[in-house]
Amino acid sequence: MINLFRILKLDYKEYVILFKSGNFYISFDEDSVILNKVFNYKIIEMKNNIKVGFPLNNIDMVIDKLKELNINYMIVEDKSIVSKYESDDNSFSKYTGSVFEIISINNRINKIVEKLKSIGNDKVGYILSEIESMIDV
Repeated sequence: MINLFRILKLDYKEYVILFKSGNFYISFDEDSVILNKVFNYKIIEMKNNIKVGFPLNNIDMVIDKLKELNINYMIVEDKSIVSKYESDDNSFSKYTGSVFEIISINNRINKIVEKLKSIGNDKVGYILSEIESMIDV
């Protein structure tokens, strides 16, 4: 699904792309940020990207709100675009914020966590104490 998302994003950069997946709709990366900001859907961190999901029965509410906010969207089912909305005054970019910065920071944190897991507990304790002293935890 993420591969199809990336392919579609080449032609539909400023569309929220919603994928039907079982009993949910799923979206990725900058589209997830929009759905999080607008609907407060929880962002799920994956290895190299982020995603958001919501139940099928919320689709009408999501579509209505995206239209109200003039955000282009498309719905993909079984690898085919089944619905598409295009606003004359698309406001997609107003809602994306710094998604790539979020992904980059999360990837850096994940790399640090993996490195910490690979070193001894005595060193991890010391490193964590140093970090905590820098951020006043």
